[in-house]
Amino acid sequence: TLSTKPNVTMANQTASNSLKGFGMFNDTIRDAIKGSVFEATAKGYVNGDTSKTSTIKAAVTGSTPWSKVPSQQIVYASCHDNYTLWDEISMSNGDDSLELRLKQNLMSASIVFTSQGIPFILAGEEFLRSKPLDDGSGFDHNSYASPDSVNSMKWDTLSDAKIADMNEYYKGLIEFRKAHGGLRMTTTAEIQANLHFMDVEQANVVAYTIDNSPNGEIAEKIMVVYNGNPEAVEMTLPEGTWDICINGQKAGTEVL
Repeated sequence: TLSTKPNVTMANQTASNSLKGFGMFNDTIRDAIKGSVFEATAKGYVNGDTSKTSTIKAAVTGSTPWSKVPSQQIVYASCHDNYTLWDEISMSNGDDSLELRLKQNLMSASIVFTSQGIPFILAGEEFLRSKPLDDGSGFDHNSYASPDSVNSMKWDTLSDAKIADMNEYYKGLIEFRKAHGGLRMTTTAEIQANLHFMDVEQANVVAYTIDNSPNGEIAEKIMVVYNGNPEAVEMTLPEGTWDICINGQKAGTEVL
């Protein structure tokens, strides 16, 4: 007796066009933000790999080689698998200062929450969640079978003023995204019609505007700038009066 197996399509990125209504983790933007999850010391856009600038620029539009639909893009920097965002940043930076690493964490979150698609964060990412191994030999990158000492969230870290500020920054990013429909466009055509990248002279800088108040946007325009350099840069804004709601220290809907 001969039998044949039915045609089976795996529910993965390559089959995304056949899986309407299902989102896929966008590992392209994950690795571009802070480095490959398979290399502990690998760097991404926020921690020094300038070659990732073009990948970030493409990824924030909610478009990838495997799907052009923003609602299928789960945009993230870390999740339950692999190292936490903070551990990856710490390992890839070596002896760099705490202040620099905190800024890299903030920029990671800023990219996630201003990208088209569906934002996702690991619980505790907003207060620098870490998974140090009990023996002190490093960090756990696959903690599915690890004890609570590794996997638990250390809420007492919020007593540190810098970490509390980080937590508030994440809240502000979420508040801003929820208030601005232009960051949550629903179709590729809508994004292509309204999201426009700016020509910038500075290396490692990504800048774009969202025009025409799409998707119920309350602002006339939104401008987003990421600076992947360790030092500040100067930008010439488009004509008009601009309100700054997010900078390197604060985020939210309040005009700074």
